[in-house]
Amino acid sequence: MLLEEPKPPQKSFSGLEVIAWNIDGMTEHQIMQVISEMSMATNAYSAKGNTDKEAAINIYNGFSGQLRDWWYNYLSSDERNKILNAVKKEGDSHLDPSKQDAVCTLFLL
Repeated sequence: MLLEEPKPPQKSFSGLEVIAWNIDGMTEHQIMQVISEMSMATNAYSAKGNTDKEAAINIYNGFSGQLRDWWYNYLSSDERNKILNAVKKEGDSHLDPSKQDAVCTLFLL
């Protein structure tokens, strides 16, 4: 017998507020859904003119439960700064500009 999880409600993000993010007690599938929603919220923040770093700050400001504990108690201040200041090099040349990559770095941890 296959059990299907109910579809989560459709969410929309204005990019103007901090969203609460909590994964306590969730299955792996549900956690992946939350990460997908974080990505959508990031797009909304970017559409409102926020930088990638500002979007990452808005995301982690909404962390609660295990996520908040991970951010403030597991990661050191230096590690948090490395995440927020992460950059992605475009191309091979040292002349190519770097692009902020805080959100992807945050999501991949």
